[in-house]
Amino acid sequence: MSGYLNGDGSLLIGGLNPTGLGQALQLDAQGNLKTTATLNAAAEQNVNLNQLNGVAPQVDGPSTNRLGVSLYGKNSAPGDTPVLLDNAGRQIVNVNSLPALPTGGNLIGQVRVSDGTGSNLLAIDSNGRLQLVPNQAINVAQIGGAAPGLDSSNELRVSNYGKCSIAGDTPLLLDNAGRTQVNIAQWNGAAPGVSNPVFVRQQFNEWLSNGQGYSATTGKQTSTATATTGLSLFNPSGSGKTLLVFSARVAEAASSWHQLNLTSSDPALGTALTPLNLKAGGPASVASVSMSNNNLTPVGSQLDTLLLVSNTTIEFLSNGALVILPPGTGLAIYLATSSNSWAAALKWLEI
Repeated sequence: MSGYLNGDGSLLIGGLNPTGLGQALQLDAQGNLKTTATLNAAAEQNVNLNQLNGVAPQVDGPSTNRLGVSLYGKNSAPGDTPVLLDNAGRQIVNVNSLPALPTGGNLIGQVRVSDGTGSNLLAIDSNGRLQLVPNQAINVAQIGGAAPGLDSSNELRVSNYGKCSIAGDTPLLLDNAGRTQVNIAQWNGAAPGVSNPVFVRQQFNEWLSNGQGYSATTGKQTSTATATTGLSLFNPSGSGKTLLVFSARVAEAASSWHQLNLTSSDPALGTALTPLNLKAGGPASVASVSMSNNNLTPVGSQLDTLLLVSNTTIEFLSNGALVILPPGTGLAIYLATSSNSWAAALKWLEI
């Protein structure tokens, strides 16, 4: 309305107030226009928007008065996902429509992956490492186009070269202490065993400790004339043992030639000797041992010959040499003496 003047003669602008009376517009001390607002009791004033793009807008819930918004416009259109927040104001994201996640620990951040039963399928330990349920099976469908095999547990079987179905491709096996199991297929043309051991020096000590070592000696003898004397070791045909002779030693007071013979029958030289076990209290020997201080005729096949200097001792088997006597075979030492002192000794294993 007009007709009212300011002190400087300018017109005042006003209007009708709610009671129908004319009223000029008022300014505060800073010259700002004064207004009177009438609000609802709610903390936030409702704004009535009749339409957006020709459609009545929606609010985000039945008990709120905030305008519902979505990523693309109307949430009635396919693929138009509303923006949803949790009670802390964080955006809620639906990943490929996964089922509802169970509550509890073992989360990846704040996310748990589970099956329909609520069992844990994926978890992270306190160090951030992927954690599997103890003894959880891992299904490997194929390796190299074929289903893999398992060992005696639920662990994937591996071999030296690939698939254990290929000839010569031996799987790598461990015992329950994690040591590699080694299969020695053959030794001396047969499977190794007590009767066919793998020869290593330490094994001699094992045989000796087991009471399988023996010794026989003539002791000091004196021949009455020039003669061929001797000491014999024979393994009987039914002994069930193999004799490993590792020492054949002679001594004489004069220089002479001596020989070592293989025999195929027991020469039975006249005086039987009882072998001693190299382990005190060990079992008796299966061998037949004999000696003679009288003149003999050597029998068997000559294996070795040596010249002994007077008043010395010499070993036929040196540098770890062995003579192996299966059942029905033997070994004899023949010494050439001439009215002087002599001695002979044999040592062997029975396996």
